[in-house]
Amino acid sequence: MKVKKKLLAVITAAATVLSLCACSSESGYSNSDSGKLKIISTVFPPYDLARQIAGDNAEISILLPPGSEIHNYEPSAKDMIAIRNCDIFLYIGGENEQWAEKLINSNDTENVTAVKLIDYVPTLSEDEDEHDHDHDHDHDHEHEHETDEHIWTSPKNAQL
Repeated sequence: MKVKKKLLAVITAAATVLSLCACSSESGYSNSDSGKLKIISTVFPPYDLARQIAGDNAEISILLPPGSEIHNYEPSAKDMIAIRNCDIFLYIGGENEQWAEKLINSNDTENVTAVKLIDYVPTLSEDEDEHDHDHDHDHDHEHEHETDEHIWTSPKNAQL
């Protein structure tokens, strides 16, 4: 049942993105002089997928320059303006992109369709088990569950 809900969410998100890609500048979605949809992605994998899906129907740009580290990235004023003026903002979400969540919630972005991709695809769980086996037969067990935010590494997620 949980898988069906996630699949429905992914299909809904994909349909939304595709329908926005099909819109013309007369629909009010495009801020570009070219009449194309403006999409900004934080990192390369969603940028590349959006580029392949939208083709020539959109102007797609990537926010983080090659070699940048997303874990300590801070958007510049120019980045914030670009996000505010785009039609669709694609970001992974999760712990590594908390800055994007804050930006979307605090910036003047009511006309931007923000797509938090981690909400639409199944994530892998990284289970970290720590076992402390002392010789006095006390057993401390600590289990931490972390989410692998590298959702693009799964071919199944890319198909969605």
